[in-house]
Amino acid sequence: MFDLVHKYKRVIQVFLGLIAITFATWGIESYTRFRGGRDTVATVNGMDISQREFQQELRRQQEQLRRMFGGAVDPAMLDSPEMRRSVLEAMIGQRLVQSEAVRAHMFMSREAVIEAITSAPDFQEDGRFSPAKYSAYLAAQGVTDQGNVANLQSQIPLARMAGAIADTAIAPRSVVSRVASLEAQRREVSDARLELKQYLPQVNDSGLVWANLNFTPLVFLVVLGGAALWYAVSAKNWFKGPRVQGTPEELAAIERDLELAER
Repeated sequence: MFDLVHKYKRVIQVFLGLIAITFATWGIESYTRFRGGRDTVATVNGMDISQREFQQELRRQQEQLRRMFGGAVDPAMLDSPEMRRSVLEAMIGQRLVQSEAVRAHMFMSREAVIEAITSAPDFQEDGRFSPAKYSAYLAAQGVTDQGNVANLQSQIPLARMAGAIADTAIAPRSVVSRVASLEAQRREVSDARLELKQYLPQVNDSGLVWANLNFTPLVFLVVLGGAALWYAVSAKNWFKGPRVQGTPEELAAIERDLELAER
């Protein structure tokens, strides 16, 4: 066998080289594509939504719902197929808007994002930017400052574009007619004030009223006192506690019989 390998060594080397080139050209690429496809949840206009991004967004919305309802929410509802589908559909919508923004070269500089953060009303305290509030926001979202700025560089233009699309939407005629009718309506409102002094003569402050008294505590004390008096006068003279039925040897024999019967 080794003599054959040594005799045709050059041919075998060429053959192994062709196998290596074939694997490097197609094998590795197909392997990485398989691994990457397994991690991709959806693809929108060539933009992938990875499993990690989907799980992060799902956890973010779950935490938001928990804070909204104060923890009084069914955990099964937060991880239901309907919840996962709604999160994925929202992410697909974001990717559609993002792809359009990329096509239109909509991008915000880092300096403009930082200026927008420092001027946001949510991070203001006494008319000035509050680093503590901003740090608390980053901790609640589970992101770093650099990650938040990088995310807002694309999210702010997307929000502006989505708002512009919503502002140009045409409302149906039925909705317009309903809104116009509501604006044309006039309503009259009247209020009535109840003064406390007009009800003061009806207040009864005569003290204890036997008809409104709850006699349950009184009856309980009478029964408890009678039982204690009966024990002090009579029962303590003859009640000596529970009586043992049989000698210790007889009781031990009964225990052995019970153990044998259980076996």
